Amino acid sequence: MVLNSRYENDGKPEKKINSSQKEAIDEFKKNMPHPVTLKEDCPLCHQNFFTQISKKDRYGIELSVVACKNCGLVFANPYYTIEFLQLFYSYYSHRIYRGYASNTDDDERLFLKQIERGKNIYNYLNNNIGLTRGERILEVGAGAGGILGYFQYKGHEVLGVDINDLYLEYGRQKGIELLKGDSQILLERGIKTNVLLYCDVLEHIPDINAELYRAKKLLHDGGYLYVTLPSIKKLPEKNTNFLLQIQNAHVYYFSLHTLTSILEKHGFKILEGNEQINAVFKKNKTKSTKKTLISDYNSCLQHLREAEKRRRKLTFQIKSFVSKALSNIIAYTGFDKLLKFIFGRRFYSQNKRRG
Repeated sequence: MVLNSRYENDGKPEKKINSSQKEAIDEFKKNMPHPVTLKEDCPLCHQNFFTQISKKDRYGIELSVVACKNCGLVFANPYYTIEFLQLFYSYYSHRIYRGYASNTDDDERLFLKQIERGKNIYNYLNNNIGLTRGERILEVGAGAGGILGYFQYKGHEVLGVDINDLYLEYGRQKGIELLKGDSQILLERGIKTNVLLYCDVLEHIPDINAELYRAKKLLHDGGYLYVTLPSIKKLPEKNTNFLLQIQNAHVYYFSLHTLTSILEKHGFKILEGNEQINAVFKKNKTKSTKKTLISDYNSCLQHLREAEKRRRKLTFQIKSFVSKALSNIIAYTGFDKLLKFIFGRRFYSQNKRRG
């Protein structure tokens, strides 16, 4: 059972799209493999008992999203193969999510937003862990490197990796050192750091346990892992529609609790974090120890159901407001008398003929 009938796989987009996006989505649906992959056990607790949350994403693309009944992790299951994901990110993602392949003006706006975001992240880390000028900052999934650009401005050595050629080319033109690839290429080059950034990235990576293993290898003992991503428990105040957060590029829909749980499994300890999610973790010098897993299932489901109730209430309030406003406008302009006259005369004529 899904959260709401809107979450059924009816092919209808929940998000407004333009003609270019529709064309890309239709093409993507035609080429999407069936089945995508076999069903997987939960990557956090390795159980396989799930509650169905949704059967499509916000663009009307088929996507099965489930909640693990044992631990509460919400994730797409089954999901795409690595080979198909490479095709998606190289050919479809820009066209579906932005409505075009590339646009110089939009790329510049995105880069400037990244720089502003980099400033906020720099201040957050400096306040919580203290940054040493000149130390190397690594970022996995750096995009065009705007976040790293601010760290570079503050005197840090920076290096980022990404798989999108358009982003890489743009960032390099801005003077940011960027490599094509993922965390594996950094490991192969023997690169290590004290500060590693994953900004809206972990939710995209299918094999998150393998990724966190690599992340730990990239950090010196006592190093810091910074993670930011959308939270399942912090939907936008003006929009409590969780379906708009579901997108086929996201494998995971974390709460701070489930994110912390999976990171603790890999030997990280949370130092500071909020439900936004904006958090910094420290790599333990010793091997990770087994902890009793506390489930977040009931809490996550409660948040999603309450969000659906708020959405329905808000929708009703908006419709009532619009209806009342239109009635007042009609009455104020005297148009109501005209309507009564027109409909009244028709009603009288019809009844007279019937008599």
